Amino acid sequence: MNYGTECINFNRQQQDTLEVMLSGRNVFVTGRAGTGKSAIVHQFKRMCNRQLVCLAPTGMAAMNIGGETIHGFFNLEVGVLTPANIFNNLNERQAEMLQAVEVILIDEISMVRSDCLMAMDAVLRHLNRMDLPFGGKQIIVVGDFCQLPPVVTDWQINEYLESELGGIFAFNTPAWRLAQFEIIYLNTIFRQTDPVYLNIVNSIRSREIVYCQEVMLYERARRDDFAIKVEDSHLRELNQLCYRPGQAPPPDAVYLCCTRRNAEIYNEIALSSLPDVGLPCQATCLGCFPEEARPNNSNLVIKHGAKVMLLANRPGAYANGDIGTVVDYTGGSNPQVNVRLLNGITVTVCRTLWSYYIYDLEVDGNGKKHITQREAGRYIQLPLAPAYAQTIHKSQGRTLDAAHIVLGQRGCFAAGQLYTALTRCRDLNNLTLDRPVCESDVIVDDKVLTFYAGIEQAQLSAVTPLL
Repeated sequence: MNYGTECINFNRQQQDTLEVMLSGRNVFVTGRAGTGKSAIVHQFKRMCNRQLVCLAPTGMAAMNIGGETIHGFFNLEVGVLTPANIFNNLNERQAEMLQAVEVILIDEISMVRSDCLMAMDAVLRHLNRMDLPFGGKQIIVVGDFCQLPPVVTDWQINEYLESELGGIFAFNTPAWRLAQFEIIYLNTIFRQTDPVYLNIVNSIRSREIVYCQEVMLYERARRDDFAIKVEDSHLRELNQLCYRPGQAPPPDAVYLCCTRRNAEIYNEIALSSLPDVGLPCQATCLGCFPEEARPNNSNLVIKHGAKVMLLANRPGAYANGDIGTVVDYTGGSNPQVNVRLLNGITVTVCRTLWSYYIYDLEVDGNGKKHITQREAGRYIQLPLAPAYAQTIHKSQGRTLDAAHIVLGQRGCFAAGQLYTALTRCRDLNNLTLDRPVCESDVIVDDKVLTFYAGIEQAQLSAVTPLL
């Protein structure tokens, strides 16, 4: 079977993945960072001719795939989802839509909490077939559980999820097991090609610790009275290559911070050091456009000399994620900003419109129900953001030309946080650290390791002949 994927130069495994997704089977598409999962999602959207909805756990992730949040589509309660509250907000119109949908694609599955997946299963069973997982709908989940995990706000929620569902991850749930996902593990990494880089990030992804006899001592940048011990060979190699005390990060590097506050501080300090008063730009927001889905600050200030990131595409001029410097601007009702990109070309940036969509139901002349997308809100703003710093969470899914990872005194605090940060660049020459990485920064959830070990074992068993 051929669906014409050659036109975007997919490899054989990616084409096979699309065929499985289009076959109607439940599928889990996973793989390391940079293996093209997002490209497959967008191609599947173009090719699927069934009643499809694309969902994600956060507003920004939903906007990136042109879909809706899980909570918004299912109208789920905020907070912990239990059998007592999952049907509280269900209405007739929504029930009709959940009956009409045929395929549900969930992106960034690593951040979908176990109670959320169980709620989806319960609602779909209730409205469709009680005897079938997810009511008989095709479920496609995409993501890497070794990247950022679901948000759990306190220990009581964690304890509840552990006791009732077996853990915080979607794969901990009975719904996941009963869905019998066909697992596709993408194994070609496109973002990085350097074998040294790949060895380092892959060892950190799975916390493969190889101890050295020699103990390496490094001093933290700007903290001469504090040193840390690095005993892991991969960490030692990473620190030798990327921790460069006394040497400034690449001028175009984006600072990737563990916390939102640190990112805000770096941006505020950098912008306040510029002498220009700046041009205030207030966004126009029409209809419903959730705060968390807005691509930048509603109250943006543009300054001469500011380093900015482009947040939109203009074919032939600039692309989402490009970095540049503001060289000029004009105000008024239609502000324009001239930005000199890293390639030396100066482009003019005007206000951009983003749309936020929600799914709706239409009935045609024959009485057949169709799921459509309706524009729920518009956000109009200059597609620019300060490019000095952003959180590691915000960077997930992005490819950066250069990055400076700010671990700080606290360091990484979430599973997969370091791995996500390290895999944003294409090569190690453009990656720097504010201090050496230590073992405490390498946080991997043991349940994730066990989960992927099971996948690997199953795949080996499938191809190994019996003796």
